Amino acid sequence: MNKISNDQILDWEADSLIDAIGNCLELNDSFLEKYCNQEFQELMRDIPERDREFVISGLDIKHTWNGFPPSNDWQHIWLDISEIEFQFDGNPEDVFDEPEDLTIDGNLAYLYTGYGLSIKFDHDQLIEAVNDYKETYQ
Repeated sequence: MNKISNDQILDWEADSLIDAIGNCLELNDSFLEKYCNQEFQELMRDIPERDREFVISGLDIKHTWNGFPPSNDWQHIWLDISEIEFQFDGNPEDVFDEPEDLTIDGNLAYLYTGYGLSIKFDHDQLIEAVNDYKETYQ
């Protein structure tokens, strides 16, 4: 039986959060102010809120879980998530590669992530997508 690694849990959570941007995590002005760097805020404010997710969909994305407090310079979006909750069935020793690195409470495992998730879109693609949107729709 293949056991679940901490890296898998981190990857699954990152993928889920990235997929949520623009959907469950609305790219409204409040979100931009709280979680986004200045450049990304300025680019997105030129786009109507309802179309922001459309503009960033399909762009190449890099992400990292921060082991130290991030600066707000290099990433476009920083999500302040210090812990992931993961539901599982069975004995933790049978399910996880490193159960000692998790906090187990019943059928829930908690993984400390550090200082959140930083997300960066490909800069050239982002600029091109914003400009294409403006030329087509504005």
